[in-house]
Amino acid sequence: MDHDSSLIDSEVLAAWCEAGVSCWDLDSGIGFGGRLWTSLGLDGERFSIADWFRRIHPDDQPKVRAEYDRIVREEEGRGFAQYRFFGYDGEVHWIESDWTLIPASDERPGRRIAALDRDITVDRAREQELLLAKDRAERSAYEADVLRRAGAVVSSTLDVDHILTLILDQMQTVVPYDTASVQLLHEGYLEIVGGAGWDNIDEIKGLRFPYPGNMPNVDVIQRSIPLRFDNVVQYYPHFAEVAHAQHISAWIGVPLMVRGKSIGVLTFDSAQEGAFTSDHLRLAAAFAEHVSVALANAQLFEETEHLAMTDSLTGLLSRRAFFMNARAFFEHARRYGHEMAILMMDLDHFKRLNDEYGHSAGDEALVAVAETIRDTLRDSDIVGRYGGEEFIALLPETHWPEASAIAERVRKAVSEIRLSFTDDSQTISIGVSVFDAKTDASLKELIDNSDRACYLAKSTGRNRVAPVEV
Repeated sequence: MDHDSSLIDSEVLAAWCEAGVSCWDLDSGIGFGGRLWTSLGLDGERFSIADWFRRIHPDDQPKVRAEYDRIVREEEGRGFAQYRFFGYDGEVHWIESDWTLIPASDERPGRRIAALDRDITVDRAREQELLLAKDRAERSAYEADVLRRAGAVVSSTLDVDHILTLILDQMQTVVPYDTASVQLLHEGYLEIVGGAGWDNIDEIKGLRFPYPGNMPNVDVIQRSIPLRFDNVVQYYPHFAEVAHAQHISAWIGVPLMVRGKSIGVLTFDSAQEGAFTSDHLRLAAAFAEHVSVALANAQLFEETEHLAMTDSLTGLLSRRAFFMNARAFFEHARRYGHEMAILMMDLDHFKRLNDEYGHSAGDEALVAVAETIRDTLRDSDIVGRYGGEEFIALLPETHWPEASAIAERVRKAVSEIRLSFTDDSQTISIGVSVFDAKTDASLKELIDNSDRACYLAKSTGRNRVAPVEV
């Protein structure tokens, strides 16, 4: 039996090999046995421990060497390590080794290590898959929560600026943008109406882009699909010339859709080339739905408010809207001791006109009179339709002589109206009431006085101005 073989009994070695255990002789630096090492390209009957070390992945060598040295220093040491090992074909395997130091004795003068080694490559891959699956699940749950919160924001308020700020802030937790913008489509141009990440958002709001044109935001709207570019300037060279866009490399654009129609685009920018992935594009599209809903809700609210505040026939303020404005003006006049006037105006013989020519003729007369009143009054005056054929106007900072003169101009202008269905002139009776802060009259009393004055004008011949000073 040669020297190396004498280091360990052949029968013991055979049993260890069968069990997958190898034996390392520390004095000679030689390892014996272990089917695993044979499958990985080492000589299972006799291999160099130094060669074994060299086949360990460089990143793992320090920790394995440290554990090995620790065992060697201890009389009854045990050690454990998981590390990557290069097989004979260069393929990387994950190995798990459980080492036990067998100290020298009278019967065995040399120290040895009994090593139970196992290839855990498949186990590690499975663990990695589970970790990735867990990470994906957690990420999906987080993304779903962010989207849920974005939806909650949309339903919580109709303040578009506030909604866009909150949604874009939430978006940055899942899409790593530097700057973002919300652009709305108008006739012939796109306009930025909101954004995030800019040094001065007020400088960005109001920026316009020609539409159509050779720009990515235009293509997003025209094609109604999301677009992503690792370097947008490579595809759209003129993009670099856009104000405040010089820092942009990676770019995402998603159409804002309302009832199947593109109304604008949501964009995300990054100075880092290739910063956005397909997942980021998917999330951007999901957030764009919330932005679209917010804009649609705000637009609907604005239209509803406009209808509530505007008389649909004449375009003047509705009675409700007039009183909202009038109360503010009245309180200001009373607080600071300023004068103001109220004109109550009533079309003459309107019932007869309706009966003789029909309601469409009456509508024509109302529209013509409303336009004339609006054109005759000053920009600072507020005017509304009080009801039926009655109109009302508030004249701020106006004393009696001036109020009377303005009312007379209105009366004269209305009398010069020519309607399509009659050669007769349309006339109007006007009651004038002027507020003096020295009195304690209320807004209601002021309007009631104007109404009584208007009645006086009608009862004393119509087509005239009647004053009442409060």
